[in-house]
Amino acid sequence: RDALRLSEIRYRGGVASYLEVLDSDTRRFDAELDLVRANFDERLAVVQLYRALGGGWRPADVTEPPARSDTGAPVAPVARRSLGGAPRDR
Repeated sequence: RDALRLSEIRYRGGVASYLEVLDSDTRRFDAELDLVRANFDERLAVVQLYRALGGGWRPADVTEPPARSDTGAPVAPVARRSLGGAPRDR
């Protein structure tokens, strides 16, 4: 965030081109995507561990993890279930 802010200040001051601002914004977006992927992978690992230890799923409740695109992002939604197997209220 600081790099993006500084590049915008440099651009407004005439010291840098707008390409630097776009590059900073792209890097920030990539970092945010990496964070989301890491959080998803962590939660998926917890679920897989819970399942491996015999935690509360019935076979009908089990869904496979979502398919991933070339970028690693999920491409299809997955039905969400609580650890006890009952659907969550939204």
